[in-house]
Amino acid sequence: AFYYACAMGPAGAVTAGVNKCLQTAILFFLSDLFFCSSAPSQCLSVFKVVGAVFVCLGVVLYGLFVPKQEEASAVPTNSGTVSLMPVAD
Repeated sequence: AFYYACAMGPAGAVTAGVNKCLQTAILFFLSDLFFCSSAPSQCLSVFKVVGAVFVCLGVVLYGLFVPKQEEASAVPTNSGTVSLMPVAD
């Protein structure tokens, strides 16, 4: 799924980044839930939460405010795969 999202061009790369951000945030909370009692280094701290929030916010803001490149559309090829080709204006 990650490589499929990246193959969609700039929008796909941002989508993949947002997905990885969400996965990391969930992992932080699950790690705290399951391992905090046995390994104090796995406990959430203010710095860990603030860092995760800023990383996720940065990915989302990047996706919203980066200038758009040429839009790409999926064009089927003879081999049955999908190729991304620039759309003519």
